[in-house]
Amino acid sequence: MKIVQSFWSKPFYEPTSEKVSLIEGYKEDLSTEQWKDRKFFCMAWAFSCLQLRKFYDEVELITDEKGKELLIDKLKLPYTSIRVELDTMNKYESFFWVVGKLHAYQHQDQPFLHVDGDLFIWEKFGDWVKQSSLIALHIENYIFYREMYDAVIEGFSYVPALFNNGDNDKLYGANMGIVGGRENSFFNEYATEAFKFIESNVDILRSKPLGLDFNPFLEQFIFSRMAENRYEVDYYIDREQPSLYSLAGVPSVNKLVHARSDYRDHSMLPHQLYHAMLKEYPSYYYRIMKAIIALEA
Repeated sequence: MKIVQSFWSKPFYEPTSEKVSLIEGYKEDLSTEQWKDRKFFCMAWAFSCLQLRKFYDEVELITDEKGKELLIDKLKLPYTSIRVELDTMNKYESFFWVVGKLHAYQHQDQPFLHVDGDLFIWEKFGDWVKQSSLIALHIENYIFYREMYDAVIEGFSYVPALFNNGDNDKLYGANMGIVGGRENSFFNEYATEAFKFIESNVDILRSKPLGLDFNPFLEQFIFSRMAENRYEVDYYIDREQPSLYSLAGVPSVNKLVHARSDYRDHSMLPHQLYHAMLKEYPSYYYRIMKAIIALEA
């Protein structure tokens, strides 16, 4: 099973400003999810790649020209293959940070596992994942799925039929910190539908974006709804627990950490990550610090 990471650099270099959402009274700084803290982004991405390379001989990066310049030319991360093809996504505004991932899912021709740049491992993924038709990190049923679903039904010009082909009283999504499987045709169909959803509603999204939760909703709800009644999605983790978002217990308590966005500003996670990078990969740590100084000059 091929290990893949994808980085569309436009949200990194052009973070979105604050906008009002379709959800009444809801405002937020949309740049937070898009790696407003460039130091944390670079440290996380490097640590994710380097930990993957500890356990896998082949790790592929799908990116664009600026992404290659940052991750490969400047940070010199040890990817074994590089596909520079995400410049085609630059027609989208940086708010739509999920499009780079959708492209990566859509253009796979063998079993794969896509790993986000904020997910870290301390052991190989279980061999059983190689047999999975579809696999994701864990199931989640946060309230934003209901909020986003209702806003789409009420305010969008194009609503895919799949939105009403399931139990709309129990809305959920698959966390896609890792995602993949053997069914490449499904991922092609799924990404095609997700892109159609964006394209058909792009004017609405530009004028009144849904906020940060739109991208994970689009990515994770559509994936889960399309998979229902067709495949059994295997989840790598049975349920969420606090140790999933902290480096304090690695590798004895847990061997996988997901540095998701809502834990970046309000926990010890950034400090834990910087310490881990300095301890395990000091040459990369100092290389990143030099790159950040140059970026912010």
